[in-house]
Amino acid sequence: MRTMKTSLLRAAGASWLLTLCGAALGAGSTIADLAPKDSAFVFGVDNFAAAKASFDKTGFRKIWDDPKVKAFIEKHAKKEMEDLAKSFEDAGVKMDEIEAPTGPAGAATWMIWNATDKRVDARSMAFGDWGEKADATAKQVQDAIDRGEEKKTLTVKEDEYNGTKIWVIDSVKQPDAAKPKGAEDGAGEPEMEDAADGMGFEGEEGHDPFEMKSLVYARSGNHLILASDIQTMESTLDRLAGKGGDSVGDSAEFSGVMAQLEKPQGYAVFLTGPLFTLLNTLTEQAKAGTEGVDMMLADEPAVSTAMTAFGVAGVKAAGTGIKFDTESAMGEQTFAVLCPEKKGIMTLFAGADQKFTAPSFVNADSGAVTLLQFKFSDLLSTITESARGLPPEVGDSLVQNVQQAQVMAGPILNNLGPQVWSSNSYSKPLSATSSQPLFAIACKDPAQFNQALQNLGGMLPIQSRDFQGNQLWSLSGGLPVPGAADYAMGVGFGHVFIGSTATVENAMRQAGAPDAAGLSKEARFNNAVRTIGGSGLAFGYTDVRQALEYAKWTMDNPEKVVEAQMSSMFGNDPDAEAYKKEMIEEAKKNQPEWMKEIPLDVAARELGDTVFEFHIVPEGFKGRSLWLRPTK
Repeated sequence: MRTMKTSLLRAAGASWLLTLCGAALGAGSTIADLAPKDSAFVFGVDNFAAAKASFDKTGFRKIWDDPKVKAFIEKHAKKEMEDLAKSFEDAGVKMDEIEAPTGPAGAATWMIWNATDKRVDARSMAFGDWGEKADATAKQVQDAIDRGEEKKTLTVKEDEYNGTKIWVIDSVKQPDAAKPKGAEDGAGEPEMEDAADGMGFEGEEGHDPFEMKSLVYARSGNHLILASDIQTMESTLDRLAGKGGDSVGDSAEFSGVMAQLEKPQGYAVFLTGPLFTLLNTLTEQAKAGTEGVDMMLADEPAVSTAMTAFGVAGVKAAGTGIKFDTESAMGEQTFAVLCPEKKGIMTLFAGADQKFTAPSFVNADSGAVTLLQFKFSDLLSTITESARGLPPEVGDSLVQNVQQAQVMAGPILNNLGPQVWSSNSYSKPLSATSSQPLFAIACKDPAQFNQALQNLGGMLPIQSRDFQGNQLWSLSGGLPVPGAADYAMGVGFGHVFIGSTATVENAMRQAGAPDAAGLSKEARFNNAVRTIGGSGLAFGYTDVRQALEYAKWTMDNPEKVVEAQMSSMFGNDPDAEAYKKEMIEEAKKNQPEWMKEIPLDVAARELGDTVFEFHIVPEGFKGRSLWLRPTK
């Protein structure tokens, strides 16, 4: 694992990044103005004062302030908190003296092809406006720099750009702490590679584009700025002075996503264009035999060709935003996928608007229900059409494989969807088998679907029986899948039901009695879905209290969960008894103490139910998820 860079990078950098989480958008430049147009990842928080005030009104803040939560964190994260405090103290900074920005703040990351060194380099910048607190915060940073130099944990070079002082900070490699001979990290396990390694663009001598060897810092007015390199710092200062090049705010894709996120207080945006451009460059370099570039990128079809053929390249950007204490909920998260031209697999996520209500087969006690839509009937034809956009030597083979699959899978897929329902119930008293998930996929022609399954009878160990005039399919044995014999698939009432045998039978009974009690008649469900649109592509509802209650039970009873899993796998096989007991004891021993002490009851008290909705819009896809206020 890489060592921490320096006391400055731990303290000045860490404190800056910590406060960035609470950064605010005020008058002046925002991340949209300062990040370059080729940014791939952009993060920002708007109007900290308002956002914090909104957050403080919600159950999230009540959870954070609850004595049980504070005691839990103090007990189980004590060492981590002490280490963090020490890293600040090493740089002469006290954690309780750290101030949040009072104006705009944000961060951005992008990647470039370094033509000189023939490698990929990552670039990043971050900034915040501290307003009246800028002097005090800048002094903290300067003190940390001076302390690092005194302790010889970093070296600093001072520079100047258009009247602004710049510090270029490099870490001094510290000797590793002595380890006992033969000792390895990870309790005897070999040290793991960094996540970036092996990605195909390490460059010469294992260059890692994500490793920051230097940190560039500057103050301009009330703005404190961090950058990965001098060039990035200078271009940021130019934009801050209003004379730089195009910024990410000039990007139609960034603006398009932000418009769909509907003025969030905080946001994160991913832009695909810069990464596709880099991918094309890497492909060219791979074909040219450039050392350090993954040669697999030179293979046909090119990754970009495949992404275009299958429609993935149509996704121009994606983002998410967050707002607190809105009219509808205490927390609202928005989602946006910018894909104005839907082709290939992107056309499969579609369907007519569906009313946001629960079908009759979802029982009144259910703790969750979700509707998604997917065009199963178009899956094989879409793959075929996409394959024709690939080079013939690859595309033709894929088309042939799809045509072969069509013989068996076609009659099944053609009868499914697009509506896909899922629900979950928790039987009482709680036990390892209380959670009862159910899936129900719309079925156009049950007779044809049953016939297609019957035709597979010679290849799969399945059998059917009549259940109240409909078909119930189950495994007849011979399939080496633990617990598979407990599951069934029912065909009837316009759906294919999948779940445990008892759950499927209950769902089919309820489907045959639409006037019986169900979730759609429950006030808790109707009050929740009333906060979102009346219809759309997809929606979901979760009874958070039920979910947390069962999560707590499973954390308190790990041995019972494992025992149920063992019984599902081995049944009453006497030869497996010793192994089952061993696994149960292992589960007890490995259960972290914090899992039994986590105060989920506080969350259950302060959090309401959750709902989400998703829609197809001309710009792509758009949705939002709401954390509702708890009911009185």
